[in-house]
Amino acid sequence: MEEKLKESEEMFRTLAEKSLVGIYLIQDGVFKYVNPKLAELWGYEVDELIGKSPLQFIHPEDRELVDKNLRLRIEGKVDAINYTLKMVRKDGKVRANEVFGSRIIYKGKPAVVGTLIDITEKIEMERKIKESEEKFRKIFENSPNLVAILNEDGVFVEANPKVAEIIGTNPVGKDLFEILPKEQAEKRMRIIDNVIKRGEKIELRNRRGNKYIHANFLPIDLSGGKHCLVIASDVTELTRLNRLLNAINNINELIIHEKDKQKLLEKACEELALLEDYSTVTICLVENGRVLPVAFYGDERVVEQQKDCKVIKMP
Repeated sequence: MEEKLKESEEMFRTLAEKSLVGIYLIQDGVFKYVNPKLAELWGYEVDELIGKSPLQFIHPEDRELVDKNLRLRIEGKVDAINYTLKMVRKDGKVRANEVFGSRIIYKGKPAVVGTLIDITEKIEMERKIKESEEKFRKIFENSPNLVAILNEDGVFVEANPKVAEIIGTNPVGKDLFEILPKEQAEKRMRIIDNVIKRGEKIELRNRRGNKYIHANFLPIDLSGGKHCLVIASDVTELTRLNRLLNAINNINELIIHEKDKQKLLEKACEELALLEDYSTVTICLVENGRVLPVAFYGDERVVEQQKDCKVIKMP
C-alpha cells in the first residue's frame, strides 16, 4: 500500500512539475506544495512559498474571500470551488488569477489541492472589448446617419434609431420585403447578395418619398457569419440646395443668352419644376386683382384653373 501511495505521489509530482498551469496543495493554512509554474506566475522561487500562508500573497481586497473559500473546503461544507482572485507578485504587480480547488484528504488530514492560471491579459482584453462595444453602441445609437446590419436573408439584425425615424418603424427582426415595396426590396437583396457573397462595397443614391438617401453597403464578419453593414445619410437638404444652385445658374445663363423673353420665361419654369419634381410651374402677373399666367411648364389644365384664382392681399 505504501509503495502504491509513493508511486502515486511521484506520478503527481512529475506531472505537476511539467504542468503549464500553477498547481498547489494547501494544508494547515499553508502551502505544502507549489509547482514551478505557480512560483513563476507569482514571481517567487518555490522555496519562498512553501510553508507560507497563501493569504499573505493575496491582494487585501480579496483576502477575506480566499480565506472563506479555503475554510469552506477544509471544513467539508463544499467539495470544490472555482473563482477569480487578485494577488500581488514579489515585484509588486497586481495580477488576476482564476483558481479551481478541491477538498482532499492528504496524509490523514483535510487539504485543498487545485490549479491556478493567470487571466490578467484576458480580463484586460475583455475590458477593452467591452469599452469598444460601449463606444460603438453610443456612436451607433446617436449617429445622425442611418446604420443597420442585415444578414444574408435580408433580415435586419441591428438598426439604430435614425433608421426607425426615416422608415417609420423599427425594422429589427423584419426582412426587407416587410419594409420596402417588392421591386425595391428585390433590388436591395441583389445588392446585399453581392456584398456578402462577393465582398463588394456598393454605393447607392436613392429617393424614398420626399427624402434623398445616400447609402454605402459594406461586408462585415460577425460571430453569426457574414453580414451586410449599411451606412446611409439623409442628403435631402444637400440635394435640394444643389438643385437650387443649378437652377439659379441655369436661369442666369438663360438671361444672358436667350433673347426671346417668352422662351426665357418658359425655360425658367422648366428649371424651377425640376427643383422638387413639380408637374407644373407657372409664372404669373397680377393685374387688377386677376391672375394672368404669362409662362408655364407642365399641365395646361392647371394653368387654366389658375386663372380663376383670387388674389389675397396680406396685411
